[in-house]
Amino acid sequence: YSRKYKPDYHFKVGNGENIPYKNKQFDAVTLLDVIEHVTDPVKSLKEVRRVLKDDGFVVIEVVKEHHPLFRIIWWFWIRTKGKLWHGAHLHIFDEKSLTKLIEKSEFKLTSLKKIQLCMGIIATAYKKK
Repeated sequence: YSRKYKPDYHFKVGNGENIPYKNKQFDAVTLLDVIEHVTDPVKSLKEVRRVLKDDGFVVIEVVKEHHPLFRIIWWFWIRTKGKLWHGAHLHIFDEKSLTKLIEKSEFKLTSLKKIQLCMGIIATAYKKK
C-alpha cells in the first residue's frame, strides 16, 4: 500500500525492543496503543530512550482495561469484528502502573491525562539526562 500510494514516504518494519535506527535520532516518539502489546515494556521504552535526542520526548497512550465502559465495549468487540484481538493486551495499565513504567525506563513524566471518556490515558515524558 505504501509503495503504491505513498511512494515518497519511508516505512521501516522493526521490533520495539530493537528499533532499527541510530542513537539520538528523533525529537519525539509516539507509542499510541502500543506499549500494552509488547513483551517487555521497560526494554521497549529504554530502546525509545536510546533513539531520542537528549531533549527528546515520548507520548504514550494506553487503554484502561479495567474501566467498566471499556470492558463492555471490549466484550462486544472481541466477539464480533475484533476476534483476532482476544488476548492481545499483554499488560494492563492504570495511571499508577504507567507512571511507574515511565520512571523505571528513565523518563521524567511531564503530563498524564485521562482521555476517551476516562477509558484511556495519555502521558508525555522527557528523556532524563
